[in-house]
Amino acid sequence: MDRFTGRAYSAQLLRADLHRFTAVMLTNITETDQEPATDPEC
Repeated sequence: MDRFTGRAYSAQLLRADLHRFTAVMLTNITETDQEPATDPEC
């Protein structure tokens, strides 16, 4: 594998991880907004 192919592959993996992370964050934010403001764990 040459340098360009390796870099493109790394960028693709990074983009996939970023997309997955963003999806998880959006899901967490949506779930947090639906919960009541008073959190007994705090």
